[in-house]
Amino acid sequence: MIARVALAFAMLISFGAAAEPWMGSRFANNCAACHAPGKVNVVPRDRRCTFTCKGCHTSPSGGGLRNYNGKWFESRWLNSAYADGWAFNKMRPLPANEQAYSDDRVKSLDPDKKKKAVLRGFKLREAPGFPPEELYSRANSDNGHVETDKQMVYSRIPDADPWRMAQRKLWNAGTDTRLSYFSNSNNYAAKRSGYLFLTDVEASGEPLKHLSAVVGGRFLAGPGRLAWDGGSKKSDAQLKSAYLLTDDYDYNSFAQAGVYRPMFGTGTVDRDSLVQAAMDLDQRANFTTITLGSQPGIPFFNLHYVQPTSRNSYGQDRGFVFNVGAHFPTHGANVMLSYWNTNADDPVTDHRIKRQMMALTGGATFGRLTASLEFTRMSKEASGVRKDTGAAIVAEAHLRIWRETYLKAVYENLNTAADLTDGKSSALGVGLDLFTLSSLHFDVGYRTVVSQLTPAAGSIPATASQLKFDDKTAVAQVHFFF
Repeated sequence: MIARVALAFAMLISFGAAAEPWMGSRFANNCAACHAPGKVNVVPRDRRCTFTCKGCHTSPSGGGLRNYNGKWFESRWLNSAYADGWAFNKMRPLPANEQAYSDDRVKSLDPDKKKKAVLRGFKLREAPGFPPEELYSRANSDNGHVETDKQMVYSRIPDADPWRMAQRKLWNAGTDTRLSYFSNSNNYAAKRSGYLFLTDVEASGEPLKHLSAVVGGRFLAGPGRLAWDGGSKKSDAQLKSAYLLTDDYDYNSFAQAGVYRPMFGTGTVDRDSLVQAAMDLDQRANFTTITLGSQPGIPFFNLHYVQPTSRNSYGQDRGFVFNVGAHFPTHGANVMLSYWNTNADDPVTDHRIKRQMMALTGGATFGRLTASLEFTRMSKEASGVRKDTGAAIVAEAHLRIWRETYLKAVYENLNTAADLTDGKSSALGVGLDLFTLSSLHFDVGYRTVVSQLTPAAGSIPATASQLKFDDKTAVAQVHFFF
């Protein structure tokens, strides 16, 4: 019974969660999505432009606190309407050829004014309304030219650009809060409930150049709460992240160490799926990790060394996780190969649990459609007892129907039961993602999950309810973030 409640909760939150890896593909061809338009290209080792998770998040492993590029994106692009007085709304920038820092103007500046432009930047010119996104595409940028004049490089960065914001502010903070309402059909959890589903609070500081310290907490409530304001329990709160990050080196290399979830496929600490549920990597799973990586533009890689801690509330795995891939921004195309190999001692049975996963992920944007496909092979072995293996396919699609309003569909198929034992599982979710004002997201969806167990030969006959889990859930969620 407890396992079924956990599965119901995991499947409930998987479709309504807010991690959005697909957005890296959706906006890859928009040069103004992460920074002011008109930035010039520099030599490869000095480039910091990346289409990985670090393009918007402080952690290179993805999820959690957004950096100043991510805040630029959410405030200027991730909205379908603009409202004066809404503190998180900012207008989109004018295209590069309409900015005050165009090539012709910068080249004609006298030395004193050019020095001022280098130190402070020109004032960013903003566009009323919603200009066509094609005006900001890579086709309208001179990416073939590599600028070697440092004064030209910095004078083309306006005052409101995320790079200048990060130079002026040595700290950053953010939150994710989600209020959910759901109605479902299974007999193992509440039929319907409205509740404060999740609240994350994270902050970072930069005590030294190239060094950031990040800490964050998570409150995660279950659908069994009788009322949305039913109070909290100590067990509902956990440390989400606590790490040191040193970055901004040649070829966009970095090192990270502390408590956080290592990158693997499209899964993140902000989202659950059949694969994550089968491998016990839900939203509460966290690890002590050391990471080395580089994300210089098109190619990227990262290597995570995972180790246990003295606190049982964190993952006790030891091993490594590796990711390598490439992003091709013109069509928002991407491909990544991920490998996970860890083991841990089960505190209940004293068995050593070995987890292995390999995932191949790819995606692209075709006009208004952004789609991705992921194949995962996984195994979970209890030493000397049993070994369970399985394979999963996850297909995801988002169709932009108006500004930043999307129809979405996610299909998952696992050739085992949801706990990786013999059987089969599948999940299908359809819904609507509406990014209204900046930092305000409405999510409405319907999800069905079926997990069927195949009893082992010679086992005690099971009841129908024990053999099959069939859940249908309608979810409405309000998500506030900055």
